[in-house]
Amino acid sequence: MVDAKLGVDISQATNSSIWECLRDSGYEFAIVRASRSNGLLDDNAPNSIKLAKAAGMSRVDAYIFPCVKCGNPAGQMKSMMKFLNDHGANIRMVWLDIEGPEYWNKNVVDNRNFFLGLVRTGKQMGLMMGIYTSASQWNPIMGANFHGGSHLPLWYAHYDNRPSFYDFVEFGGWKQPYVKQYNTGVLCDIQVDENFRIK
Repeated sequence: MVDAKLGVDISQATNSSIWECLRDSGYEFAIVRASRSNGLLDDNAPNSIKLAKAAGMSRVDAYIFPCVKCGNPAGQMKSMMKFLNDHGANIRMVWLDIEGPEYWNKNVVDNRNFFLGLVRTGKQMGLMMGIYTSASQWNPIMGANFHGGSHLPLWYAHYDNRPSFYDFVEFGGWKQPYVKQYNTGVLCDIQVDENFRIK
């Protein structure tokens, strides 16, 4: 039998009752925004990570929405992790949010170098990493022929309200996904995205 799990990703402030409600509603994992596209750290992240763990979420990750225009990918990764660690919000996995061509450079080579800087720094820090993106985002940002992230787990979005990988089409070198973001809405009095994963 396939071991499928449901989870949520969030980018807002939370409290313990929200996480308890999500847990009781059958959601088992969480991915919390820790860095915004404007380069600012998300002040809500440490508390949300700790509350999600306290509520019994089986796994809690963070995601970084890198600020390409801010430069210094290594510095962004290091400052985010220092911020989380300093607040006791320890995590093992960081997802790199690669979307919004308008936030990236027009030159795909520059984008690839920035991306690889994030990946290299995360590896040096001993982090597990994954990529949040979809073909419609990855291809204009990195180029359809760039497979430089395909060794990392893929989290893709398709809002079809179906927690299944039936719809996945290979891109960017990825042969199969790890997580699917399949719906967005209000659950337990907070705006969340719903996700599905196997393993």
